[in-house]
Amino acid sequence: MPVAPTVCYKTKPYKIWEDEKTFRLAINFKQELGRTDCNLKPHEHSYYNSDLFAGMLKRAAREAQQGRSWQYLDSLPDCITVDTSRFLAVVRIQLPASFIR
Repeated sequence: MPVAPTVCYKTKPYKIWEDEKTFRLAINFKQELGRTDCNLKPHEHSYYNSDLFAGMLKRAAREAQQGRSWQYLDSLPDCITVDTSRFLAVVRIQLPASFIR
C-alpha cells in the first residue's frame, strides 16, 4: 500500500492585526523544500535520488499552496493542515497521489 505523499515542516505563526482589537493568524510557507521535508522513501519515487526531486517537490507544494507565499490559518486549502498547539506550528501539505511514480 503506497504512503500518501506529504510535506511536513515547522514554522512560527504570526498575527496580522485588522484593527486595534482583532487579529488573524497567518503563516509563511517554506520556499526551499528538500528530501528531509517529505515523508517518501527512495523506493517510493523514481526521482528521489535525482537532483530533479527538489524541484518536483517544490512545484507540487506550490500548486497545493495555490501559488501563495503566506496564508491566513482560517482560510487554508483542504490539502494543508496546521497544528498550532505548540510554539512552532507544524504545517502538513498533502501532495496529490499522482506525485508517487
